[in-house]
Amino acid sequence: MKEPVFWFLLIGAVLFGADQYFTIESESVVVDDGVRARLNSLWQAQMGNPATPEQLESLVENWIREEVMFREALRLNLDRDDTIIRRRLVQKLRFLAEDVAVNPPGPADLKAFYEKHISQYSEPRRYSFSQVFFSNLASAEQKTPMVLAGDDWKSVGETSMLNHQYIAKSEREIGNIFGSRFATYANNFELDKWAGPFKSSFGYHYIRLERVDEPVALPLASIEMKVLADFQEEQKRVMLDKYFESLLERTRLVYR
Repeated sequence: MKEPVFWFLLIGAVLFGADQYFTIESESVVVDDGVRARLNSLWQAQMGNPATPEQLESLVENWIREEVMFREALRLNLDRDDTIIRRRLVQKLRFLAEDVAVNPPGPADLKAFYEKHISQYSEPRRYSFSQVFFSNLASAEQKTPMVLAGDDWKSVGETSMLNHQYIAKSEREIGNIFGSRFATYANNFELDKWAGPFKSSFGYHYIRLERVDEPVALPLASIEMKVLADFQEEQKRVMLDKYFESLLERTRLVYR
């Protein structure tokens, strides 16, 4: 007992045995009731019925095969420097960070959120206008006096599939009809006066603005479920940002 060599050999044997034990434990694939229940639950969610004993046995065999190969892939570091796996893991972590029980907002909280983001719950500004069409700029400029005179303006322009008048159209709707660039001219339309010519994807147009309907907020009561969903989505983003900040505090960044 007094020999140092004895203690050296004894401690070495203990460490070797512990290493072997934990290695075997870490390499063990445990198939228990929890695994079976999880596999059965996934099967039932996809198929609508619980797995039969034969089906469950097959599911367990497939799971063992997948688990063994998964562990070997990790042992070989196949998950390293793989963009797809990296993004999938980050996505899963993000879902876990966002999956935090958020207390339902009270009426005052929901109203405050609604008022803070009132612009996204409002109908857009809408324009009602008349238009005279010309296929080219030369024709448009030649007929300018006749258009501005306003005498029988519908017969002044060229025939097209476009309407002479449009009622309560938003900028997006105007862009869908005449082209996105044309929609940017909406603020240049003149009330009760002909203005132009404005170029569209069809040609050139003189526009007379008849009416402008300013944005109108939708009542909270009519869109409460949407506002609630938006509120919860924002809360998830806040929780994710806080989680990231906590991770960043534990991370040492090195710029080289």
